[in-house]
Amino acid sequence: MEIKEQIEHYFNHHPKIQTFRDLVKTFKIEEEELSSVLYELECSGKIMGFANGEYIHVPEDFYLYFGKVCLSSKGNFYLPLKQGSKAIIEGKYIKRKVKEGDYVFVELKPDKKHKLLYKAELRRVVKPFKNPQSHYLAKGILRWNAKEHFYYVLYENKKVYIQGKNKCYAFPGDEVTFRFSTPYTGELVEVIKRNRKEHLFETKREKNILIWEPICTLPFFIPVEIPCEEGDQVKLQIEKNAFQFLERIKRDQKTKSWIESIALEQGIDSSFSKKVMNEVSEIKEEIPKEEWEKRVNLCDLLTVTIDPETAKDMDDAISLEKLKDRYRLYVSIADVSHYVKPSMALFKSALEKGTSHYPANLVFSMLPPKLSEHICSLNEGVPRLAKTCIIDISFEGNILDYQFVRSIIKSDKKMQYKKVNELLTGENIEKMYLPFYHFLKETNFLASLLQKRRMERGFICFDVEEIDFLYNEYNEVVGINRKDRGLSQMMIENFMLLANECAGNFAYYLGIPFVFRNNEVPEMKQLSRVQKKLENVNVYIKKLNQMRNAQVFQKILLSLCNEKSKEEVHFISNILLSGMKRAEYSIHSLGHFGLALDHYATITSPIRRFPDLLNQLAIDAILDGKIEEFNDLLDDYAAYAYTSTMKQMESEAFENLVTQLLLHKVADAYIGESLHGTVLFMTKNRLYLHTKENFYGYIELKEDQIREDIARIEGKDYKVGSSIEVKIKSISKKENEIEFSHVTSFSNHKNYQKTKH
Repeated sequence: MEIKEQIEHYFNHHPKIQTFRDLVKTFKIEEEELSSVLYELECSGKIMGFANGEYIHVPEDFYLYFGKVCLSSKGNFYLPLKQGSKAIIEGKYIKRKVKEGDYVFVELKPDKKHKLLYKAELRRVVKPFKNPQSHYLAKGILRWNAKEHFYYVLYENKKVYIQGKNKCYAFPGDEVTFRFSTPYTGELVEVIKRNRKEHLFETKREKNILIWEPICTLPFFIPVEIPCEEGDQVKLQIEKNAFQFLERIKRDQKTKSWIESIALEQGIDSSFSKKVMNEVSEIKEEIPKEEWEKRVNLCDLLTVTIDPETAKDMDDAISLEKLKDRYRLYVSIADVSHYVKPSMALFKSALEKGTSHYPANLVFSMLPPKLSEHICSLNEGVPRLAKTCIIDISFEGNILDYQFVRSIIKSDKKMQYKKVNELLTGENIEKMYLPFYHFLKETNFLASLLQKRRMERGFICFDVEEIDFLYNEYNEVVGINRKDRGLSQMMIENFMLLANECAGNFAYYLGIPFVFRNNEVPEMKQLSRVQKKLENVNVYIKKLNQMRNAQVFQKILLSLCNEKSKEEVHFISNILLSGMKRAEYSIHSLGHFGLALDHYATITSPIRRFPDLLNQLAIDAILDGKIEEFNDLLDDYAAYAYTSTMKQMESEAFENLVTQLLLHKVADAYIGESLHGTVLFMTKNRLYLHTKENFYGYIELKEDQIREDIARIEGKDYKVGSSIEVKIKSISKKENEIEFSHVTSFSNHKNYQKTKH
């Protein structure tokens, strides 16, 4: 049998991913010959490769279509299909990626207008794999993937994963040289240029010797050279691989400095330049007389803000009037664009930051505190400049009319979600909130009408749990709290979504420059992954492609969550959420699948989101009749939208990383201890539980250990509601879930021995 046939036969019987390096070892052939054979097999559509040197077998029912690129008389690339139909290859800079005669893998999507035409999204251009030699030296910027927690250097548009010891004391952001170990792994050699000189270290004890270990990079150790205690946090300066002690961090500042250090390694800077601060110092809090004269005065209208307990930047407030034949809802938004103009350093700083970050109980503001917490913030009892979306709503919950006006408002009460929830449910009545009871009752009723309207159009209501942390007097993390969503959260969410919906329609139909928030239809490959995950809970979806309709997706979610526990609903929501495409900002309106809206744009958080500030500027241009002057910004809008999407992704990764590392800190205190938990639910191979310490996680089981909703572990049966004794085994890097191991008590062990014999 020829080597090509051997490798093809190997792939047919080994469907998992095969690496180039492993194939070299398996078949003991030269790399150049292997690369040639793999290229031939891929050109025949029998295997599919990836840029990092991994290959997979292509089954008959593969979700991607394989074909040879043709060029039409009009200069378009296409793939010929059966029965005379064609698939037009689409994508940005497509002519740079493919040429006539290339073999490609694409995802096909039917064209709505033409039955014989398809759209083809490029997934892979077949190319021979070039394997770098192990002695090959290269350079690049060291980066840290916070979500997956690995370090890499981007080299020729592919990730080279860094392994081995950190002998050169490199940190993320440093320019480094590295040596290839395999086609996709390497070792650090030296630092060419440091991104920053000051870094945070933690004092640890190893083999009875105190050492300093860096935070946020590949580990290395230096002996402690000044009096320090285990657990101390210090700041050191690195100069040509020499270390200089700068300061010891105070106990109550350790968590803050630790999170700030993580932020800096992620490229998130919480400070502001001198130029920005000079601009802010010139902004006055007092509202000028001319603004009082030209704006709509809503100060006499009952207005409240409802936010989390720790919120300092209130950028939205609500008011409500019940008229004879309709509701009139006022959603007032802090008028940030009045103070922050495109010509200012403040504007450029906001663009660079992109968003405010909320890791743990800290805030890294997009705008300086004087603006975000005072001048712009809709604080209680003081007049504030706002843009108000006035929306008329029928008693059935339908939008009758809306308009945007510049206004001046005065918040009558700064309210907290928790206390409003308790008032509305009658659990605990806050006396200071009693004068607002009828107002809150009416706003809650309107919110329920809007929620019903959202559900009817196909809104996908994911119920995903969020983690919060408990702190001691030194601001150290000591426990976990799991957030609950109540009536007030739903109320504010509905009102803000409604204002954003109005803004999206307003911009789209007027054709003005705007940044839309799009969430495109899920791809089949994402839904296929969802299907596989759902199989673990014995759920099978017959017509998977129908889930690309928002109403069908919603019905499946609701049916799966029906009569399930709160924890099961969170679990299922997370699975289905993983099948959704990421929401992105764009100057084009492509619709929002998750919200089941044709046009959607965010305006309700200009203090903490740059796209909302941009959209406020666009509304200003309309209200002033100066849209032509505003068009000068349009050339930059696409870049602004792209940057905003990237900044949001960075923020999510950063906040998720902090949550994960804090979870580790809390869990570390319980390592080795027996914890008492309660069984919540089971899948095919996992038993999910919740402990008294508020840890949520699972025990990994074999499929034959679970039968008819009963799990048998070491001779003892467990069902939903059973008490179980466990220990912490590990913490997942992706889902922030804890894996437990079962603790066998002495009595259980004796029962197991009896059963066994």
